[in-house]
Amino acid sequence: MTKKMLPEDIERAADELELFIDNTEWIYTRHTIPAQKRMLKEKLAGRFSKTRALIQFRVIADKAAIAYRQEIGPCHQGPFTAGVRKRVAESMLSTFEESAIRGELAWLVN
Repeated sequence: MTKKMLPEDIERAADELELFIDNTEWIYTRHTIPAQKRMLKEKLAGRFSKTRALIQFRVIADKAAIAYRQEIGPCHQGPFTAGVRKRVAESMLSTFEESAIRGELAWLVN
């Protein structure tokens, strides 16, 4: 029987994974930036879908979880469960939307 993660454990593990994504150059430049660029273009064209964006960010979180385990080993905050990766994707979507509203991502489409 597996032990269910507490909400605070999920948050800590999600923070760890999101920090890894932001600080790992190849993940950020090969996955996060292109995804944000596509989403911003869709947003400007009026075709933006939160569901599609969440799926794209979930794919990035899944790839990052695998890379984290290969490069660093098991996360000391707890495993990167589906709930943790979903939380990371939701956080990345929220950050993207806030940054897009403030105009901080305009450099992606110029």
